[in-house]
Amino acid sequence: MQKNHSTISACVNDAISDKIITTDFTKQINLIWDKSKTRNIDYLTNKEVITLLENLEKGISLRFTSRYMIITALYTGMRIGEIMALEWSDINFKKKTISITKTSVFYKND
Repeated sequence: MQKNHSTISACVNDAISDKIITTDFTKQINLIWDKSKTRNIDYLTNKEVITLLENLEKGISLRFTSRYMIITALYTGMRIGEIMALEWSDINFKKKTISITKTSVFYKND
């Protein structure tokens, strides 16, 4: 929530500077959260990423597209929706580029 608030606040400040709006409504917001419910994000270490890549590449097969998707994410930083929407025409093998022109909405069933 704090990150979202910061982003919205920055947009509001720009809108005020551009004289689109006159009031900063984000100043009246008090962010309150329960620290016991806050999750810490654990990232893979460099060694773990290398191990993951080695294992993904060992079992690589055209039948298992998820391995290609994970490898693409690790090397490019692309989002899952961007990777899911990729088509062969988006990849330029000669120039070694990927054009991100669309995204796919990913719904997780809880």
